Parts: sequence; C-alpha cells; structure tokens
Amino acid sequence: VVTVDEEGATWVVEDTTVGIPEHEASKILVLTRSLTPGQDVAYTLAISLFPEGGANAHVQDDGSHPTDVQVGATLPAAVGPAALFHGWWEDRPTPGAPLYSAARAGATMLTRNVADEPALANAYRTGLINETNNLDRTAIIDCRGPDPGYAHDSYRAFAVRDRLDREHGTHANQLIWEGPYTIGADLQCTQESLEAMNRWLTAVAADKSDASTAEKLIADKPSDLSDRCLDGSGNKVGDSLCPDGVVPVYGTPRTVAGEALTTDANKCQLKPLQQSDYSVSFTSGQWAKLQSIYPDGVCDYSKPGVDQQGTIPWQTYQDNKGNVIYGGKELGKPPKSKAIKPKR
Repeated sequence: VVTVDEEGATWVVEDTTVGIPEHEASKILVLTRSLTPGQDVAYTLAISLFPEGGANAHVQDDGSHPTDVQVGATLPAAVGPAALFHGWWEDRPTPGAPLYSAARAGATMLTRNVADEPALANAYRTGLINETNNLDRTAIIDCRGPDPGYAHDSYRAFAVRDRLDREHGTHANQLIWEGPYTIGADLQCTQESLEAMNRWLTAVAADKSDASTAEKLIADKPSDLSDRCLDGSGNKVGDSLCPDGVVPVYGTPRTVAGEALTTDANKCQLKPLQQSDYSVSFTSGQWAKLQSIYPDGVCDYSKPGVDQQGTIPWQTYQDNKGNVIYGGKELGKPPKSKAIKPKR
C-alpha cells in the first residue's frame, strides 16, 4: 500500500499477517516514510485487532525506540492495513510532526512545535506539570528501576526531588528505593513500600500536636525508613541509593542545553544568541547557521518558563450551570455543618 500524508510525505506500507489467535488478528506493518531523499524512516507497527472492534498497536522505529499507541477504538476487525496505518498516523502523539522517537532514526523535525496557550498555563495549574508546591504534605516512596531513555527514566525521581528542594528547602518526605528490576526496582518493592507507608502514615495520624501535616511527615517518619538499594528479589542491599551501574541516571537534551534537573520549564523564555555564552569558538559560517536555526533566540534557563506557576489543589472544572471551566477554578472553603434542634 502506498499513501501520502498531510505533509506530502510518501509512505510505503507492507502488510504481513503473523497469526490469527482465537481472540484477535495480529498484523505486522512495516511503514517507510519518505519526505526528501536521505530522510527515510522505517517504523514497525505491530497491531492487534479485536473481534468486538478496536485495536492496539506497538510502534518501533528503526532506532529501536518502541512506544505504545492506541489506534481508533471503534475500528472493525476486518479493517485493512491502509486504514490501520491512517488511523495510527492521524492519532500519533504529535499530529503534524514525525513520531517523537524519529530523531533516534536520524529523521529531521521540519518545524518546531509551539506550546498551545492557554493549555500550557492550565497544565501547571492542574498539576499535569506538577510543581510539587503542595507535595510537602504527601509521603512519597518511589520504587525506581532502570528505564533509560523511556517514559519511566530514573532521572524523573530526582526531578521531583529537586523540585521539592526548590519549593520547600527539603525532600525529607520523599524516599527513593532503587533496584535492578526494570521500572519497578524490585519484585517486592510495591508490597514492602506499601507496608512502610502504612507505618509512616499511622505514626502521622497518631500525632495530635499542632504541627502542620508537612512537619509531621518529617518528624514522624519511622527512623528505619530512608533511601534504599534493593537486589531485585526483595532483599535490601543498603540504606542509600544504588550505584550508577545498577540504576543509571542520565541527563536529557534539555539538561544538556542548560536546564536544571527540575525540567519543568516546558516552554522557556528566550534570550538573544551571544557567542560569549559558549565555551567553544565558532566560525562565521557556524554562527550564521545557529542564527538561522534560532532566529528568535535560545532558552534562558535563568528565568521561569513561560506561564510557569504553582499547582492549584482542589479545583472544580465546571460552574454552577454545568459549563466547563478550562484550567479549573479553586474551590472555596469547605462547608461547615451546624447543629439544629428538632422542632417540637
């Protein structure tokens, strides 16, 4: 099957049926996208079609970067490969741009994506981008194993830690339990952390002092709870983080570019290009190229991100007439009950 997408790129779709289990029909599609010579990118799309309708897909580019995507939930089981391909491409994570992992395959983003407004501000307000300004009132045990380069990359636990330090001056309410088991650290981490959390919160609940919740979480944390290294099979190796060889913590393109590990300036403020900002020398041609790539300037990570703001807890997303409030509206004070006497 040959088709053309909305950007004018040609796709060649090869369809191979690899099996028809009793509950589904499985297909492997090899998709090759060609926009200009030398920019071909091959994707392998594994698709499961369900008799009751609907499909799931797993995509992997030729840079071996897989991602799970959802293909239209109402696709009939007999849908052909061209329709499957079209549904996947239209519903990909960033419409109008190549799959996010395409850069690993050597593809070039043709245009820059610009953050939608007011969606960016709403993402901060609602906690979709969690600034942790309320998380000092939450006990956190993060079971964290290696998943380098993917959605659960271990650096994210430390991004939260750095945000807590920035907002509250401490991360004493956050524990990171590491281990070699992918994503989850250890096969027993979920069970053991739940038991530990129960002891921790029980101690907080028993504290009848006038201290704030944030203060109680730190003061009443059991003395045997700290960061932890696990062996993957339920055994504690030590009361500190694992060595880098067990759970490596890498940077991101944004931290390499100068952003702090907090990585929550989702759209940066810009500053003009200045050669003095760089520790290397540029030829006139190289500098002209940079200026053509960044005509509006480069990120100034010394400033807060555009629309960056604290998360607002306890919001409502509709008014008293049932209309949507985009970005939410903070709830008022909770109502108080008042005792009434029965009429005689």
